[in-house]
Order: sequence, then structure tokens, then C-alpha cells
Amino acid sequence: MIKANWVKLGVLWLLLSGFQEVAHAELFNVFSAGDMAIAPDGSVWATDVINNRIQHRKADGSIIKQFGSLGKGAGQFDAPTKIALAEDGSLWIADGKKISPSNFGNVNLGNSFYSYRLQHVKAGGTFIFQMGSEGSNLGQFYGITDIATATDGSIWVADGGNRRLQHFNADGSLITQFKYEGSLLGQCNCSFNVAPATDGSVWVADENEGSVRHC
Repeated sequence: MIKANWVKLGVLWLLLSGFQEVAHAELFNVFSAGDMAIAPDGSVWATDVINNRIQHRKADGSIIKQFGSLGKGAGQFDAPTKIALAEDGSLWIADGKKISPSNFGNVNLGNSFYSYRLQHVKAGGTFIFQMGSEGSNLGQFYGITDIATATDGSIWVADGGNRRLQHFNADGSLITQFKYEGSLLGQCNCSFNVAPATDGSVWVADENEGSVRHC
């Protein structure tokens, strides 16, 4: 999976599309794109944060489908910021609300959108289930900064505002959490980006510390 945000996504998209027709970028509205995932066939799934929707495009930039609208209901989105593609082709999408400013305590979440909910949907946009709410209890989130799926179908969630990682089965049941509260070896001030390894371990990029951890 390739991660990018905001203008970086727009630049990468233009590179991927070979600079074919600027209209592709305009239709995609690159300045509101929050995250993307590359499918095995080379197509691109991306969150359109401002327009509260998910877009699926071919490698040449032509649109395959899009779905979503503003709301809190099943299959609706309020500022979808993160997306992860599972092995079975389904999608995990993090959303929540728009906020200002974008700081929670000493944690800089890096943008003006705040995610605390996960939705699991089929590739066609059919809603499967949702999980999460705003808070610090297990299964709750206080500013999701990244999500990533493992080969076994489980999903890792970087819960930045709570300074922890949460790991869930594909059915949404909690497997474990890693709580980080410092800059000692193996700890993180804030879990910003996460990448599962094939052996079941996970790599964590800690932006505040400028480090990468292997858990």
C-alpha cells in the first residue's frame, strides 16, 4: 500500500497517470484527497475528504466508481481521512469530523480533520459494519492517524491522540493494544504511521520522535 496526503497525493497521481489530461486531477479534487491505497490490478482507491466520498480510479485516471455522502449513518462519511485495502478486496475507512485547530494536547495530528470511527465496506461500497467512537477506552479512538491491514485480514489502527496502536480482527474484535507514553526504546510519543510485516510484527513511524519502531 502507498500512503500519501493532500498535495503529495495530487503530485503522485499526476505521475501515475503520466500527466494525462489535467482534467483527471480536477475531477479527483486532489487538494481534498486524504489517503490512498493501490490495488493489485494497479487501480487506486482514495478518500476525498472535503466531498465526503471514496473514489476508485484506473491507473490512467479514469473513474471506476465513487460512493459516499456527508453523514454519520452506515456508508456515509464525515471527512474520511484514511483508507486501507484488505486481502479480500474490502475496504477499511476512517472518518469522524472536521476540526480546528488540529492539536490534541501535545500531539500534532497534522491536519484539520479528526477520525474516530472505522467503517468496513465491500469494494462496491456495500456497508459491512462500523466500529469505534470518540474516547480512550478499548475500541475507541481519539484521532486515527493511520490504518493498515495485515495478510490475515486483521487491521492495525494508529490511535494518535491516545498514543497507542490497536489491533483488531476482521470482525472488529480487539486482539491487543500497544500503549506508548515516552521516548524510551520501543516507545512512541504518538503513533503516526503503521505497517504490518508478514511475520505478524508491526513497524511504527513516530513523527514527533523522528524514529521508526519495530514492535
